[in-house]
Amino acid sequence: DWFRKELATDVRDRLLDPGVGGGLLEPREVASIVVDHQAGKADNSARIWSLLFFDEWRRSEAGPG
Repeated sequence: DWFRKELATDVRDRLLDPGVGGGLLEPREVASIVVDHQAGKADNSARIWSLLFFDEWRRSEAGPG
């Protein structure tokens, strides 16, 4: 429910960014996962959780700037 309600905007802001994953992820596939989950078509919570952590790790490894 968090990814559909309280964190829906945060998930969209982070994972629907065209640069998600620093070019290592397919933005259309990520968007499909997010949209289907938030529309209630699928339970993609585990995938979203993994994508958020991957993107955060990638950002931290890239460093500032």
